[in-house]
Amino acid sequence: MEIKGFLRRPQTLQPKFSLDVNVEEYIKQCRKYKYYNDLSNGFISHYSGTNKYFALYESYKRDKDVVDTNKFKVISVYNKLKNSELYDTDICKMGLAEVEGNYYLGIHFPKLFLTVVNDTRPAIELRDIYFYFIGSSINVFRTTVDAGNPDFIHPHVHGNFSSYCLGSSPLKMSLDNLHYQIDNFNEDDADIFWVNFYRTITQKTEHGDHYYALSKLGRTIDLEWGDFVKLIYNDEKFINTFHNYIKISTLPEEIAVSIDYDAIKKDFFNLFSYEATDVPDKTKLMEKYVKFDDVLIKHKKVTSIYKASRKMYSNIDRLLHTLLIDCAPLSLINNVFDDYKEKSKEPNNSGEQSTGQNQVFEFQVL
Repeated sequence: MEIKGFLRRPQTLQPKFSLDVNVEEYIKQCRKYKYYNDLSNGFISHYSGTNKYFALYESYKRDKDVVDTNKFKVISVYNKLKNSELYDTDICKMGLAEVEGNYYLGIHFPKLFLTVVNDTRPAIELRDIYFYFIGSSINVFRTTVDAGNPDFIHPHVHGNFSSYCLGSSPLKMSLDNLHYQIDNFNEDDADIFWVNFYRTITQKTEHGDHYYALSKLGRTIDLEWGDFVKLIYNDEKFINTFHNYIKISTLPEEIAVSIDYDAIKKDFFNLFSYEATDVPDKTKLMEKYVKFDDVLIKHKKVTSIYKASRKMYSNIDRLLHTLLIDCAPLSLINNVFDDYKEKSKEPNNSGEQSTGQNQVFEFQVL
């Protein structure tokens, strides 16, 4: 009865991999699962002999390919590092990172503070940053990013889930040692690894090569057109005075319409600017399928991390120009102007020809 039950539902035997799994028991369970799964799908006809089921079982008992042994290297690395006195669970946590179905040793920092060497500026905060080891390299992703700098992961990282540029740093040597000489990796090596790891990810030279210039942090953000429209139409003063900032000039062949950008931005600075707290939090889908300690991470949070003084939205000029085109479409204005010029050439009531050059031409924009 037990075998029949497993044949109906072999998935009940599928083992769960974790960093604390018993390797020998996990291997046995993998082979058992594979055995019953293949039985349930009829993969036995190619086995000869009087007892095909026993032959199949014996083959899986010996077959090393049934188990992905790369997983065990993750456990070995974890065991080498977890007992170091320098592994501080108050600031980070090691866990099993699953990225696109592949397993890696990961390290999660809820908060990480990056300092620039020989610089007096405050440390730069990085939230929810994850490092995971791929061979002797490190990849990085974040699940909380800044609204003004959503593509900023770390100065040494090109983008989310990209590799960390290690160069010839001491951390690179520790990773090579951990990956290629793991059997000889001792407690002192583990302590040295953590020293190199903390130092590398938390310090940055001002003039060194990096993927993201730190001077960009705290930059202004764009305002969406829909949000801009809501903003201005809820401001009675703006609606009633916008036409005062429009400049109209008549040229020989056309009419030019523009906005006094400097004046309108000065008078409506509070309307066109924001505090960091004014920007609502948003969520976006993660770029890849990822789990950490068997918890699926589907979204990343976009929030205001880098507080700054009140700043004007970076695309206000473009939004005002779009508004001007909506309110005073130049093609329509110039078509009317062409008609006006044709009529002005016709004889007036006194029999004179009008050039139209000294005529006063008024448009009601709003």
